[in-house]
Amino acid sequence: MYTGTLQQTSNAEDWIETFQCVDDENNAVLDLTGVTISVAVERLPNSGVLLSGSLDDGHVFVMGLATEGVFRVRFTDNEMSALAAGEYLIGMVITFVDGITEQIIIGQLPIIDGVVTP
Repeated sequence: MYTGTLQQTSNAEDWIETFQCVDDENNAVLDLTGVTISVAVERLPNSGVLLSGSLDDGHVFVMGLATEGVFRVRFTDNEMSALAAGEYLIGMVITFVDGITEQIIIGQLPIIDGVVTP
């Protein structure tokens, strides 16, 4: 599981972030075939989810071959404009075909004011 602070992004742009899933125990890339990945963003202190997405709604998608373990998260500039500048909590979970769910990210996402309205 990754814990820490992600790179800052603006509330006036699309937020696009690419991740690769690697097994902490053996450093092997995880196969994303048939998985479910969900992401949620909320304002600190925990005040409720403001952005959420998954593979089902298109906010998360697997890049290239599922066996490469790479996925991308994308929220549009319009969705990001709902976030005021500040620190946000971000969490992501992955559920594998065998039903096992693992937390893959828990951390902070700094949002800066983009000044302009897209």
